[in-house]
Amino acid sequence: MARVAELDEHSDRRRKRSSISPPIQTDPKWDEGAVYQSLLRTAGIHPVSDHISSIGAPLKAPPELLIIDRALSPLLPKVRGGMISRLLNTINELAIAEDRIRQASIKSQKLWRALDPSVSPISQLPDELLLMIFDHGAQDELTQLLTYNSESSDFPVVGDATLETNIRPHFPFPLLVSHICENWRSLALDRSSLWTHINPYWNIHQVTMWLQRSKNKPLHLDLIDAVSRVGEIQYSLIREHASRWSSAVVHIGNVVMEGGEDGVANCLSDFLFTTNGDKPTRLPRLRHLSISSSASVRLPLYASGLDLFPSLETLRLSNAAVGSIDELFSRVIRAQADLSGLFTWNWSGIGSATRLKSLTLHSPPGAQDEENGLEDGWTTWSLPTLTHLCIDSMPSGVCRSFLTMLRAPALQSFHMFLKGKDRRARQAMLDFVSNVSFAPHRYRSSPRRTLHCGIGTHSPIHYICTIIWIPQLCAGNPLPPSL
Repeated sequence: MARVAELDEHSDRRRKRSSISPPIQTDPKWDEGAVYQSLLRTAGIHPVSDHISSIGAPLKAPPELLIIDRALSPLLPKVRGGMISRLLNTINELAIAEDRIRQASIKSQKLWRALDPSVSPISQLPDELLLMIFDHGAQDELTQLLTYNSESSDFPVVGDATLETNIRPHFPFPLLVSHICENWRSLALDRSSLWTHINPYWNIHQVTMWLQRSKNKPLHLDLIDAVSRVGEIQYSLIREHASRWSSAVVHIGNVVMEGGEDGVANCLSDFLFTTNGDKPTRLPRLRHLSISSSASVRLPLYASGLDLFPSLETLRLSNAAVGSIDELFSRVIRAQADLSGLFTWNWSGIGSATRLKSLTLHSPPGAQDEENGLEDGWTTWSLPTLTHLCIDSMPSGVCRSFLTMLRAPALQSFHMFLKGKDRRARQAMLDFVSNVSFAPHRYRSSPRRTLHCGIGTHSPIHYICTIIWIPQLCAGNPLPPSL
């Protein structure tokens, strides 16, 4: 019996030794904190997922979890090595996912800052700088209006189905800046100078809105190809503000009207110079007036109507004549006359143009060259204040007579483009330049003066341009023999 009891005791000791697991060989590179968090996850606690929502924050366990870690640390030797390896792999995957979420968040924040007008860099500019940008854009648009060149434009015919979509298919500058954001709109609406460029062929609502927002500022009218298409309501609205007109660009394109050319002239004259009935309209603030037409028209503007433009400084006529150009030139400071029929004008009173400073004479392409000059017996034309003279492609006979009789002692800039190979006109041009002299008693302190000349010629077969610059021209001395 004693022997049996001894064998049973020995068997029990063997069973106990076999039931005890060997000690776990842990990797010294393992992060002990990561092992603790893995053990917490096995216990139903998820510290990692609780902290993923805090993007960018370091992964640290709260003090309460550290207490639980210390309480569970005695269980570490009883956890199998394979389970710990799987838990560590899961933790690594979560760390990778956390990094991806962080990168996506950074990209989203950058995109939001770029799309949100309230935080974009352009919205951080001071209001004063924004207003300067607005004024510059509005002035650029006005400059394009005042320098409009009718020869380079393709005007549709009235009655064309695509008329409304073909004419100036751009949005006005103030309308664009007022739809960027709330701040820009507030600044644009309060800036009355942005709303002074008006097109009469806009709809009634837009014309009324522009007139209201411009307040009492000078108006700039764009009447390009629109004279015969302005509605009665727009017509009345603009005429009510005639005292505010500062500049007007008028062009009549390929319009078809009853009465032909006379109908075009009457329509234009009625729009600019008369109101209800035959009562003239006074334009006290009109400084710049440009009138052009695809067909030669003659405007009924005579000396009796010149008082309508007391402030007129710049006149540009293209393919349109007026009844008394000499009297009109006596009122303006700068004038540009783009006319093919200059030789048919009445220039008898041009000597009274005491305020004229700049004069441009231009003949449109296709004008017939005239070898005959102006009628004999004309007196000398003296323009004492004229500083800039430009003659472009005028008939050679007109150029020869005009330069022969013109006296411009204050001339500073002279540009001439000869049409054809008329030697007499070329010689008249050279004589005119050589005769630009200055009285010694008026220029005692500055006996030498600079005259800038640009002279070009062309033939019907090929284009030859010769530019002659005279940097300094002594008073009273003839031109060099090379000229």
